[in-house]
Amino acid sequence: MQSVAFTFGSFGDIVVLIQLCCDLAATLRDSKRNPAEYRDLILELESFRQVLESIQRAITVKQFSSIPRSSINALDIHIQKCQKLINQFIARTQPKRSVVKGEPGTNFWDFWWNVEWSLLRKGAMVELRTGLMEQRTAINVILSFFNL
Repeated sequence: MQSVAFTFGSFGDIVVLIQLCCDLAATLRDSKRNPAEYRDLILELESFRQVLESIQRAITVKQFSSIPRSSINALDIHIQKCQKLINQFIARTQPKRSVVKGEPGTNFWDFWWNVEWSLLRKGAMVELRTGLMEQRTAINVILSFFNL
């Protein structure tokens, strides 16, 4: 059985992904809109960040040296999928130049924001939360085989 350690690139991906999770959770917490709408996604981001931090700790103490390359590759694929999910979510939910005239707080602007929220952002949040949950579960299954 051939074993191999995580590469520096993989470690870097984990560090970047931890930072993305923290930044996105902080942004959602600080939102002036209804933070309760974001609660489930924030909790999932925190859970996923904890899994990533446990992988990061295991890498730094070289607990991955006995894990087969195929399992390392599977972990790396799941980590990359999560990074892609988060980046797609950020791109989909970036504020776009509004065609609506007026200031936030006006009836028309608030109406337009609610329409945009209902059509775009809420679905994107559910999609991200579900995707992260699936990947976190897969990562935990792999890690459980090796008692990490």
